[in-house]
Amino acid sequence: MTLLSLALAPGLMLLLYIYLQDKYEREPLKAVLRAFGLGAAAAIILIFLYVILNFTSSSSEKELTFARAFVMALWHAAIPEEIIKFLPFLLFIYKNKEFNEWFDGIVYASAISLGFATIENILYVMQANVSTGIIRAVLAVPAHFIMGITQGFFFSMAKFGNKKVLNISLALIAAILVHAIYDAFIFSGKSIWLTIFIFYFVGIILLARKMISSHLEKSQFNPNNS
Repeated sequence: MTLLSLALAPGLMLLLYIYLQDKYEREPLKAVLRAFGLGAAAAIILIFLYVILNFTSSSSEKELTFARAFVMALWHAAIPEEIIKFLPFLLFIYKNKEFNEWFDGIVYASAISLGFATIENILYVMQANVSTGIIRAVLAVPAHFIMGITQGFFFSMAKFGNKKVLNISLALIAAILVHAIYDAFIFSGKSIWLTIFIFYFVGIILLARKMISSHLEKSQFNPNNS
């Protein structure tokens, strides 16, 4: 029970955080939870596909060059995972009436990404121990959260800004790149990358905060825009 709680807690806490950030026109909780459920369902579908296709990210090499780790991260994690999170937003949320202002894209894409991350986290943590749960709570789940913010940022740019096709493409491409670089540090297995990884992780956190602030400022419900 302790491991299950540890696996569930980070995703739910970050979901509450982003929900409360929407201070000008908060989304219906039911809609946000539905998006979270879409992300969880996407994770389950991807797991079944991995099993059916016997798809694995394992490598016989203990240490990889960063370039090889990046390519491995792209094909074995970033591309399939970000596509499976991108599609529910595009199919079920992009044209939904609830997606009616700038910050909504970040809320719903984050919810999808956190739903995905929570299922993934349960699988990892329940097979491991408390230490794994703590490490993933600090790194892996927040990383998925940042990828969701990235997708949502560009989905909102597509719907309420200009260059729809370009920004929808960037919603997927930018999230894939953020994900692949993150995983490349992990897959490389080299301690020399640790310092660079810390700077990278702090950098994408700051970038995500800037994306949140940017779209909150643009909100049509922001009194400063009246």
